[in-house]
Amino acid sequence: MTAAMSFEIARVSVEILAGEHTIKGYPWGQSEGPEQSAIATVARVTTPDRFVGFAALERWPGGEIDVRMTDAVGDPGGYGRLLQAGTLAVKQDGDRLVAMLKAMKYGPKGYAKLENVEWEDI
Repeated sequence: MTAAMSFEIARVSVEILAGEHTIKGYPWGQSEGPEQSAIATVARVTTPDRFVGFAALERWPGGEIDVRMTDAVGDPGGYGRLLQAGTLAVKQDGDRLVAMLKAMKYGPKGYAKLENVEWEDI
């Protein structure tokens, strides 16, 4: 596969892979019934501390859209929680996709989850 586009956010490199991919599973907030197939745009995410993971913008048959980390190369280390709980619901507004700005934050029990944040928090 060749990259369709790449860019950087802060020091994180994002390379959007060409073509559409099929991902099986459930839309955000659903976990029952037969697995579904989403059409996904997949990006390779690389951080300065050598984490390499794959994030997918998934479009589900019922119209739901979400973004989630789907895989990592090797041991994800501190990014492992993104694979478990890093799904972001996305809404369509005309021809644009919009979502609340969220970041993984650790709570009092030591588990990270997506929290609403402001640019100042990042």
